[in-house]
Amino acid sequence: MKLFFRTCAAGTDPLADLGENDLDFIHWDDLARRLPPEGVLRRFPTEEARLERLVAVRWPEEISCPRCSAPNPSRILTRGTYQCRKCRNQFSATSGTYLHGSRLSLAMWFQTAESMINYRAQVPRHNIPAHALSDILGCAYVTARRVIKLVDGDIRRAGTKILSTAICEKTADAPRPADELRDYRPLMEGQATAQHDS
Repeated sequence: MKLFFRTCAAGTDPLADLGENDLDFIHWDDLARRLPPEGVLRRFPTEEARLERLVAVRWPEEISCPRCSAPNPSRILTRGTYQCRKCRNQFSATSGTYLHGSRLSLAMWFQTAESMINYRAQVPRHNIPAHALSDILGCAYVTARRVIKLVDGDIRRAGTKILSTAICEKTADAPRPADELRDYRPLMEGQATAQHDS
């Protein structure tokens, strides 16, 4: 069976022949396979663990000031923030992101991203319904709608990828074979295939 990315060795783009729906399917399937099998809230059980993960995602090598890029800021433990030693700017792991100033806990943001990725892996063209997410999070419907809009801008293919990088930490398995992708796609669109009818 030919692997989906077989043409990479020949120097051609293996995704060139695929449409937007196929690329979306690959994106959501890849993210879902990279989620922690135990779930994000078990993988990152405390707010401190989630905050540390965000810091590691934003500054993989060394924490630096978002204003002047100076490295090695001092930590203000009582406020959970950093202060630049050069320009005295105070910032946090969420500064400059849509998470900054949110009243929602990082647990709710992480759980939202996980729920949306799992849902989109099954139904790539649609987001999770707001009423379903409000039940999962235990929040108001209006809050769920707003959170879906913000997280969708992060986890989609052209998104900022802060949360998706934070929660999808493991390496994905080998890509699906092209034949399997072709067999699976009609099922996503609600059509039956001869293979699955038998």
